Amino acid sequence: MLTKYAANEFMKSRLLLDVSPKTIESYEWAMAKMLAVFPDELPETPEEMHAVFTAFPNLAPNSRKSLWQRLKTFCLWLEKRYQITYLMKDIPPPRTRRKLPRTLSQDQVRHLLASIDDERDYAIFVLLLDTGIRSGELVSITRDSLSSHAVKVSGKTGDRVVPLSPGVFELVERQGDEGGLWKRRGGHRGYLGNWGLQRLVRRQLRRAGFDPPKLGPHLLRHTFATQYLLNGGNVFFLQRILGHENVETTMLYIAISDTLVAEQHRRFSPMAHLPFP
Repeated sequence: MLTKYAANEFMKSRLLLDVSPKTIESYEWAMAKMLAVFPDELPETPEEMHAVFTAFPNLAPNSRKSLWQRLKTFCLWLEKRYQITYLMKDIPPPRTRRKLPRTLSQDQVRHLLASIDDERDYAIFVLLLDTGIRSGELVSITRDSLSSHAVKVSGKTGDRVVPLSPGVFELVERQGDEGGLWKRRGGHRGYLGNWGLQRLVRRQLRRAGFDPPKLGPHLLRHTFATQYLLNGGNVFFLQRILGHENVETTMLYIAISDTLVAEQHRRFSPMAHLPFP
């Protein structure tokens, strides 16, 4: 198959998804790398596909990882759409140094919520902060997804039921109308997409005076996870709430807080409750 044809068809499929312009740019960048190495025909084996990664030795670690992720999606799409052998088989993801996610403190959360004067937007923020759900999971919620104690979401690891505080349930339940849970009153369109949510959260965070790197809904997910552990939550319960396949991903939040580590040490060290001369 012609590489240019496959790349163009793949990009059309991405544009039909509700992803941000920045994500589209990253796919275009990866397709350009692919075309640079295979300008005519697609590679036929994973061994040939590996040449895309060896052709650009000066890529930064994060760029190399991004290239791997985008090409993996491309190859999975090729396999599903055209029954082409999965070309990323046995090509491991590049090793990168894992960065600790940024979070907001409890005082910063209070300040953020106090700056929101729109009830629908407030409901969105408290739902994200109460559950740690992903942006795509939030926009897919319907009224039928809600119960007085939980919300059912569909995410990267399948469906799961996430606990919900009663006050948050009451606030979220009274949003929207029959046209959509996040529909504004007064005739505004009912559909809130992923990109629309990203813009809403970024705009409100900046309005409240926050402007850290990678500003967006995931900052609120990280904040929920960290505060959950700081308040004494169990890491294995947190894994289930967040929908992590591997508890090692959840354990990263423990590394964020020196306060949490010190508190746990004071409580559980063998010397914590022994007398000293």
